[in-house]
Amino acid sequence: MTKIYFVIIIFKIILLQNIAYSSQKSDSLKVYQLGDISVTGMGSKSSISQVNINTLNYFNIQKSDVSSAAELQLYIPSARIRTNSRGESMLFLRGSGERQLGLFFDGVPLNVAWDNRFDLSMLPTDIIGKMDINKNSNSIIYGANVMGGAISISTIEKANDGYGANIRLQGGSAGLYQYALTHDGRAGNFNYLISAGKTQNDAFTISDKRPDSLLNQNNNSGLRDNTFRSFTNLYSRIEYNFDESAKLGLSVLNINGEKGVAPETHIENARFWRYPEWNRTIFAINASAFLNSTGNLRLRTTAWYDVNHQQINSYSDNNYDSVFQKQKDNDITLGARIALVWDLHRNHLFQFTSNSYYTSHEEIIDNNSPLNYSQSVFSNGLSYEYNINKFDLSTGIVYDYIVTGNSGVFEDYQNSTMGDYGYYASIKYGFDDKTAIFANYSLRTRFPTLRESYSGALDRFVANPNLKPETGNLIEIGINRSTFEYTSEFSLFANLYDGLIEQIRLSKEQDELRRRMRINYSSADILGADLSLRFYPLNNFDVDVNFTYLYASGYQDSIKLDKIDNRPEFLTGVILKYKYNFGLTLQGEFESTGKQYERSPDDISRFVEIGATSIINFRLSYQFNTNLISGESLELFARVNNIADTYRISQLGLPEQGRVLLAGFKAHI
Repeated sequence: MTKIYFVIIIFKIILLQNIAYSSQKSDSLKVYQLGDISVTGMGSKSSISQVNINTLNYFNIQKSDVSSAAELQLYIPSARIRTNSRGESMLFLRGSGERQLGLFFDGVPLNVAWDNRFDLSMLPTDIIGKMDINKNSNSIIYGANVMGGAISISTIEKANDGYGANIRLQGGSAGLYQYALTHDGRAGNFNYLISAGKTQNDAFTISDKRPDSLLNQNNNSGLRDNTFRSFTNLYSRIEYNFDESAKLGLSVLNINGEKGVAPETHIENARFWRYPEWNRTIFAINASAFLNSTGNLRLRTTAWYDVNHQQINSYSDNNYDSVFQKQKDNDITLGARIALVWDLHRNHLFQFTSNSYYTSHEEIIDNNSPLNYSQSVFSNGLSYEYNINKFDLSTGIVYDYIVTGNSGVFEDYQNSTMGDYGYYASIKYGFDDKTAIFANYSLRTRFPTLRESYSGALDRFVANPNLKPETGNLIEIGINRSTFEYTSEFSLFANLYDGLIEQIRLSKEQDELRRRMRINYSSADILGADLSLRFYPLNNFDVDVNFTYLYASGYQDSIKLDKIDNRPEFLTGVILKYKYNFGLTLQGEFESTGKQYERSPDDISRFVEIGATSIINFRLSYQFNTNLISGESLELFARVNNIADTYRISQLGLPEQGRVLLAGFKAHI
């Protein structure tokens, strides 16, 4: 109760402060433009329909009531988010793996360079202004190792002069407690944002409909073993507009927490891990300036300093009372992006982009001497865009290059290099201002990460320093249409990979401990279609539909495989929302995941089917609009996720959450 009283006191202080200032109205938020990684022409004109159905905005995210970005799968088109055996919640887009995707936060890569992954369960959502989903990675601005698509997250920014605040407090099943406070302001050329929050969860729920006996799980409990989570987050940003031609923004993001790792329930020798320390701090500088008096030559830069630290405790059994091994990881990454944009005669846009970063990783196991790894990554590209009336064309070429410095115990691989070219082309034709057809193509490379090539992951893997790069040809054609009644997009796609890196479990003949090992497939093909639809059949009634179909196959050692691990046949999400004029809102959600396959832990030549599952969620909210301060609002909400308490697993041995109850309030001042 002390925590709740503290939050209420803080809320009252902010409320009283804002009485003295102009308040934040519902339309006063915009997206932090310097943090938007995309580049558009300053004077380009086009009559083609600009459908934004692949953008998730601030207000939709807030209606999701999620405790972290790991729970946004329903709202991101073509996305699958699942938690792996390391306890990391990873994003998959159109079947592309988490290491193949670019994930950016205000222009800064979120993926930790050591493994090119990021745990979404530790990312708060209260400051996210929008999420742009690029399913084809058809841009040079993302840099190296972005082969299967990209998601760019931009934070919120106050649009008008004045001061405002948001507060969110919610609690729910399994000891979930979360609060977030955000305060922003703008005065002339200066604006700022400060946000802080805390999330705590005793555990995740587990369905009562689970099998009678699961390995490494207390079957008399309704909570998933060892899934506690606690983290605090702090974000602050200042921005100054020197004049109409120059802007500078400085920001810092810190996430600090601890968590447990759910043990796999289908094998005896599961991981028994906990992260007693998990800390990430990112310092970023974003700047933009016009370089000439005509305003058609612009320089955009982003620079970052990223410090990541974690400790893994490994236990002998699921009592978690005897630590037999500790690993400490320390990562430092220093990077920068420079984009020079030349907008020529309103119809021609040239862009040169250079991305580079240096990363070092220190790994200390118990009291042994540290193992050190390092790598420098470079990406330079040139792109050209042309648009006139109903036709848009964009194309580019990029060269990616890496230099490995330290490589742990594999000293023979120090100073090794890899490099490759990439290309992309995008065409769009608009029949009118409502309907357009488009086609995208990209050829990109992803280099093996330092961890994939050189780490044994606490003896869970046999390292493979001879891994080769992956290459991906991504092809997409589609149509989008936007009218007053609905917005829609339909596309067919083919993601064709060579050398796809996957992990297998070795046989006893290959390895007595039956550890895992990463290998390159000869090829892998992911074919599919997706549909996104947002329509408004009645006043105050919104319907959002996302559907993706996937067919995955490949070759390994010249042997045809008609299955690839953990690629669901389809993903479906439906959100129905009806808002009454007096403030009550009803929201129903349907989420379905098709069947998928995973290699058997007992026979690596056999695949085990994971059946299709569906869940239903429901949300009820009421919004009060008061006259104490213009624009102030208070929303009370309650929701239940997975109403039927359906038992489902994201991959073998890793059940997802059962029924979850949530309730709380959100205030906007």
